[in-house]
Amino acid sequence: MKLLAQYSDSLDAEGVSERMRRAGVMTVVTSKRSHNLSRFKTGAFKVGLWAVFDDQHDDAVQLLKNKRHKPGRVISLDEMKELENAAKDQFATTSKRFFEKAATLIFGGALVALLTYVVWGLINDA
Repeated sequence: MKLLAQYSDSLDAEGVSERMRRAGVMTVVTSKRSHNLSRFKTGAFKVGLWAVFDDQHDDAVQLLKNKRHKPGRVISLDEMKELENAAKDQFATTSKRFFEKAATLIFGGALVALLTYVVWGLINDA
C-alpha cells in the first residue's frame, strides 16, 4: 500500500476514493474514525488516501491529475468487494486464533500457579 494524498475533509477523500474505485484502482481511506471522533484527542488531523496495490500507485497518481486516465490494471468493483471480504475473514480468523492462544496461556498459567500453591501448602503442612 502506498499513500496517495492526505485530506483535511474525510468526505473529500471518500469522493476521490470512490472515483478511483469506479475507474478500477483499489483505494482505501484511513484514519476516518479517529478524524471524526476528535482530531485534537486522537491526533488524526487528516485522513489518508492509499492505493492498495503498489502496481496501481502510478495509475492512481495519474488519476489524481487527470480524471480521464485509463489504468493499466483494472480491478472490478465486485473483485474489490471479494478482496475486502477475504481480508476481513482472514483478520477475524487470525484474531480468533490469537485470543484462543492467549486464553490458553492465561488459564494454563493460572492452573500451574494454583497447583503450585496447593502443593506448596501441602509440603509446608507436613
